[in-house]
Amino acid sequence: MAHAPASHRFAARCLLAWLALAGALAARADDVLEQRVKSAFLFNFAKFVSWPPGKLAGSASTIVFCLLEHDAMAPVLEEALTGKTIDDHPLALRRIGHAEDFRGCHVAYLGAVDAARLPAALAGLGGSGVLTVYEADSVQHDGVVRFYLDERKVHFEINEDAAQRAGLQLSSRLLGVASVVHD
Repeated sequence: MAHAPASHRFAARCLLAWLALAGALAARADDVLEQRVKSAFLFNFAKFVSWPPGKLAGSASTIVFCLLEHDAMAPVLEEALTGKTIDDHPLALRRIGHAEDFRGCHVAYLGAVDAARLPAALAGLGGSGVLTVYEADSVQHDGVVRFYLDERKVHFEINEDAAQRAGLQLSSRLLGVASVVHD
């Protein structure tokens, strides 16, 4: 059996490299699209939440969205929030170094928190008036909103009991479009 000429072997290697690169770029595009969808959800969740008295003091106080500083979604969320307001409240993004620092936030996205540490991070925010949003395989007792993927689409469910324990009032409009769970 004769070997393929060197030019054919080179072309085949180039084709394989291009296919691998195209696959990586498609996966990256999917990641960015997923981050954009989640960022839009986070913004819209905040539009349909009433925080406990004192958590959002004054009509001009800032609604603070937080995520861990190493979360890859930070630039996409920042872009989604830039220049927007909710009921005349300016919006800000804060990058947090440790999960314990989420208590001063209004919306805490815990997507980059290690799965083993997630229950403790959520428990640490219990009763703090923070809308917690996380990603996990199952509902977490202290988490309010859970993102999950189903057939490559982002879905969310709301733990109404956790929202009540956090002192949050969720609009019926938000609950009407969510899968609502109780623990």
